[in-house]
Amino acid sequence: MPARTRLICNADDFGLSPGISAAILQAHAAGVISSTTLMSNMPAAADAVAQARDWPRLGIGVHLNLTLGAPLSAPAALPDLLAADGRFLDRAQLAPKLRGCGTAALRAQLLREFDAQIEQARALGVTPTHLDSHQHIANLPLALWALAHSARRHGIRAARSNYGPFRATPGSGQALHRLSKNLRLLPESLWQRAARAVLARYGVRTPQYKASFTRVLPRERDSVARLLRLLDCLPTGSVELGFHPGPEHSDIDESPRTVAMRASDRRLLTDAAVRARLQAADIELIRFDQLD
Repeated sequence: MPARTRLICNADDFGLSPGISAAILQAHAAGVISSTTLMSNMPAAADAVAQARDWPRLGIGVHLNLTLGAPLSAPAALPDLLAADGRFLDRAQLAPKLRGCGTAALRAQLLREFDAQIEQARALGVTPTHLDSHQHIANLPLALWALAHSARRHGIRAARSNYGPFRATPGSGQALHRLSKNLRLLPESLWQRAARAVLARYGVRTPQYKASFTRVLPRERDSVARLLRLLDCLPTGSVELGFHPGPEHSDIDESPRTVAMRASDRRLLTDAAVRARLQAADIELIRFDQLD
């Protein structure tokens, strides 16, 4: 049998809004999305999980969130994570606090809220397949430690890895561009290599690669063509591709750029050519709980 790519197509932000949840389930029904992650602190989370019961093959993890909405813990217990209105600080405000080791009090607050979000997902009927984080907050050292610690505490054996070398298809005139992009991404790649090692020490598996169709060269104006090109050059082993599908017209307050990105992802993930390519013999579509 030829070597295969074991591909996880994951959709973030399940439960963020009814429209986003519906778009994710539509992409799963189309045979492309195999995994999603639940924002369990959002009001639409319970309805999203209820709808997902019709799709038992969809893997559902927890999208740990420290930057949007209100916490599940008592606000008085999270003084370093919240603004004066009792809602989470935005990422720019929170990030400096998570770049070092932090105080014992801050570490306890992170674990308290991560525990609450994981426990809420379970209370809604989810057996989490993995953990990842909203706005990649777990790329920051203290949040990564809290995610790894929470995964071990809750017996969750897999998590997202953002590590992976930039991959590009060959193309005339692209060699210098590829080299330049690889050099710019080197610090990120080194950090993510270290992050995978941290997760492994806590017994948490990760895919070998995290790919992005926005980093494919040469660039295609058509997103379907770009994704198909990426699928043709994926490495063997386990790979995660991340998406953010949503409705054509948002049902929550988001920037026009974000709304357009979500709508584009939904169209991409329901395209017949993408589904047909994923059914080829060299790609096996899996969930996080099926990682080796």
